[in-house]
Amino acid sequence: MTMLSTTAIGAKFPGGAAMDVARIQRQIFDDGYADEFIPAVMHWLPMRPGRERLLEHVARFIPFLDAIQRYDREFGDGELKKEILQGRFAGDFVPRVLHWLQHRSGDELRKFPEFTDWFEAVRGYAKTFGETRFLARAADVLPVAYLSVENYRVNSDQMAPVETAVSKLSVQEITALFDRDPWLWNLVMSMWEYANGKTRLTTYPWNISLPIADICNARCIFCTSWLEGRELISLEQIDALDEAIRHALYLGLVGHGEPMAHPKFKEIADKLSRLIDRRATLYTITNGYFLTSMFEQLERLNIMSYSISLNAASAAVHEEVMGLGANGFEQVLGGIRKLIAYRETKNPDLRVYITMVVTAQNVHEAAEFVRLGNELGVTEIWLRSLLPQSSHVPGLNYHLLPPSAHPEFKTHQAAAIQAIAGSRVPVQADPNAWAMDVISPMLRKEVRRNPPALIHREDALRDRKLRMQSAHLYKAERTALRGQRRNDAGTIVSMSGGELHIATPAAPYSFAAEIAITRQLGALEGARSPSLNIDVKVNAGIVGIGVLDSQTHQFTDRKFIAAGFDGVLTLDLPSDVEAHLIVENGDEKGGASQASIRSMTAVAQQPEGLLGGLRLRAPSQSIDLISHLKIHNPADPLDDGLNPLGRTPRLACRAVYYNLYINEMFFRVNPCCYMQNVPGYQEVRFDGSAKFMDVWNSPAFIDIRTKLRDGPLYAACRRCPEKW
Repeated sequence: MTMLSTTAIGAKFPGGAAMDVARIQRQIFDDGYADEFIPAVMHWLPMRPGRERLLEHVARFIPFLDAIQRYDREFGDGELKKEILQGRFAGDFVPRVLHWLQHRSGDELRKFPEFTDWFEAVRGYAKTFGETRFLARAADVLPVAYLSVENYRVNSDQMAPVETAVSKLSVQEITALFDRDPWLWNLVMSMWEYANGKTRLTTYPWNISLPIADICNARCIFCTSWLEGRELISLEQIDALDEAIRHALYLGLVGHGEPMAHPKFKEIADKLSRLIDRRATLYTITNGYFLTSMFEQLERLNIMSYSISLNAASAAVHEEVMGLGANGFEQVLGGIRKLIAYRETKNPDLRVYITMVVTAQNVHEAAEFVRLGNELGVTEIWLRSLLPQSSHVPGLNYHLLPPSAHPEFKTHQAAAIQAIAGSRVPVQADPNAWAMDVISPMLRKEVRRNPPALIHREDALRDRKLRMQSAHLYKAERTALRGQRRNDAGTIVSMSGGELHIATPAAPYSFAAEIAITRQLGALEGARSPSLNIDVKVNAGIVGIGVLDSQTHQFTDRKFIAAGFDGVLTLDLPSDVEAHLIVENGDEKGGASQASIRSMTAVAQQPEGLLGGLRLRAPSQSIDLISHLKIHNPADPLDDGLNPLGRTPRLACRAVYYNLYINEMFFRVNPCCYMQNVPGYQEVRFDGSAKFMDVWNSPAFIDIRTKLRDGPLYAACRRCPEKW
């Protein structure tokens, strides 16, 4: 990578000779991009096309930097440096300089002719190399808004200041600025409607996920899409969404299966390429099998991000894990290499990710997978962990998948850690999580007692009855009790009077209930681990109540209480965002027990330590506790008469303004994955029979937006990162 010479830097800046290339690179790549202004510039320059031509302007560029330092010394505001650093990414450097210069007064600029000199040099560069997007609308973008001039892309960590800036405008001002650009008007106006708490929207959602196909040509041992997927999006359904698609900033071509396995994918790609705005960012998740055969359509769509499920570093393991045939591995690698070559020659912004879901069948190749990613030159490598399961997945031998089941697991785990440490390509992985038992303790015991018959994937695909047999691990007869419900695990639960009643089976340390506890992401940074106060009464036997860390699957706190206990039990919560409250029979002799949980309250060391929600997860059903258990948010009024259920007032949720996730082929419209868990949420379906905006402004969505604005809204929906 070309860098300005150490001599050139040292000639103009005191102490600059010490700022050698190695130090600059460390600051850029180790310290998270440009803690100092000059490294940011150094990072930006080599990334430009025609950089050799641009570097000819070094003689004009160095005085420009010197002038900035003198300007800051005289006027003392450091404004340019602040704006650049707040922009986070040095790729926005030139538009920020241009924009900043255009807002300086003439008197200021006349003292620093170097500003104008560099300004004109950049104009000439942009004209020569066609990067007109650096100049487009530079003066139109609000001075305090961090909308990138480059394609107007908005980084999620820049969303809040954009919304703050936009909220101060009037509708007339927005229209005056962007009346000739409906796509950009929709984006800015959507932020304005969110920032001002509007409930009936005039704008389309601009973060859209389209379920192209549920079918899949792969047979992954950890996935069910090939077993259950049958649905395909139609061209008519895409037509019904054409206006929303036209206004998309982000468009995902996804689904529960392989998007390119859709028999009409070429027609879909052609239709979408005519609908989408060229400034939109498209992304897809794929197994990579069709990358080469569909490359012409993918190039026309200008997809900017590919997440490729590779799952192996050799052909043999690829076939074992994914079932794409003897030549499948080489075919996928050929497609990846084609994408990398395209990135190097035509689209430097293209991002190519490869992923591996680490299992017992491929953990021995995790280290080699990292090395393969480096050899291919991908953007990033993801080593994903299996999802925990509290019930057996029909058709899958899931109990054989945990990486820790491999006899040499620790050796392969250590090798992977070493490979990750030496990787030039960024790796997203948590090797410690591979040691977790993703099968719940209750299910693990049952698997040991009654090992399920192993099912070959072709048999599971061919015979649905055989496939379902693997789900029936629990031999105990299901018993219906009056006023109570019993799940597959033998748990008896019922709810009445705002209490949760739990009866454990007569077996020592048998699982009774698992309650997922989710807190607001990032809310507890810097705080001590919070505690959970549980108001509980034990009616019979001995009950064990413990908190299980979702990352380590170890108890952080666990207590046993006997019949006669009636009061508040305090347990420590882990620092992780999600934990699980485990209720079990604590009688080692196996006597049955009964208990009632009346309420739960989170207690933290700072006001931001909140519970985001409580939900009982059981194998056969999900019982909503939000309506029955009190969630105390320290920001809420303490008077139960004003806020009887401890719900939050306003939440900064953007989902029902910005997001359109169509989760099923029946076009169930959800703004986010968890919105259906909010009590009172009414399912909304879009089948094309009504106008999209009528659906987007249906009573269910208006109700949720009203609760977001005015409160109260149950804290259950705060399941997503703060930046979204």
